[in-house]
Amino acid sequence: YNPNLGLFAYELLFRSNADNNHSEITISGDEATSKVFVNTFFEMGIDNVVGSQLACINLSDNVQAWNDIPVIEPERIILDIPQSIEINETSINAIKALKESGYTLALDDIAGNNKIKKLLKYVSIIRIDVRKLLLSDVADRVKKYKGYPVKLLADKVENLADFDALNAMNFHYFQGYFLSRPKIVMAKKLPNNKLSIMNMIATLNNPATEVDEIELVLERDASLSYKILKLINSAGFGLRVQVHSMHHAIVMLGKHQLASWASMLALGSLDDRPQEMLHLCMIRAKTCELLAQAAKIKNFNCYFIVGLLSALDLIMERKLSTILKQLPLAEDVKSALLEHQGLMGEAL
Repeated sequence: YNPNLGLFAYELLFRSNADNNHSEITISGDEATSKVFVNTFFEMGIDNVVGSQLACINLSDNVQAWNDIPVIEPERIILDIPQSIEINETSINAIKALKESGYTLALDDIAGNNKIKKLLKYVSIIRIDVRKLLLSDVADRVKKYKGYPVKLLADKVENLADFDALNAMNFHYFQGYFLSRPKIVMAKKLPNNKLSIMNMIATLNNPATEVDEIELVLERDASLSYKILKLINSAGFGLRVQVHSMHHAIVMLGKHQLASWASMLALGSLDDRPQEMLHLCMIRAKTCELLAQAAKIKNFNCYFIVGLLSALDLIMERKLSTILKQLPLAEDVKSALLEHQGLMGEAL
């Protein structure tokens, strides 16, 4: 919170259960940081977690792992550097790299460590734990950072009297039980195979996807590749030659037809949903495609994907708007699915 009690940011912590019990955490700090990133951006969506506010995520004290921090919307993230890190050339370079990636950096105050001054050119916020300090000691800490381009955060503010006293010391931000208690945010986890299948379907049916990329996407999934080759080589296709590779399949069938069949097979692999639901998606997909072809619309494959994904919320058991944020679909496809806009929306 800011001095006027306006919300500044949310601190996001990993908890393995709904009891908000820190003692129950048995995973490493690296894994906790990773899970917070994954849950925030891929499982729940950052807008659903923090709205339009900033999100503060704690780093572990394993500096080497910072190289694996994904650069995802860094303008919305504050990375909190723990006071347990050793300040040396390695950590300084890692902090510099995070700063250059666009992240805002916060640092826990390290009492008695003069090396902290080497980090202040990269850090924007200093967090001071005020709970166990006398107000005179807090004032000394504030003086230590005077003249540096950093803002001060008073952490563990637990009553109004402390808030008023700290506010008078010109702290910029405040956090603690006096202001707000932690809340558990929960969401149903999307199984990895479902998300990867949906991404694959979107990529296959994107008009901008090149043939080589389609081949690569299909070859990554050995099971799907096998099913495609088995289907294409069946008597029903009536091909005179044996198709032996994804590249050969694309040559024989064409990019769009192969993408359509691959999408149907991929969707059919979601065996935890009723088959009738999957049949509905396929019927919608083919109907939309046929309508586009009848109207002599060139990008009829886009109509196919609109029909195929129209019941995605039922298959995934999540809001359609949330799922579509995670898929590389064109905006007109998303508008057709969410708002029935445009010709594709009318076909649907």
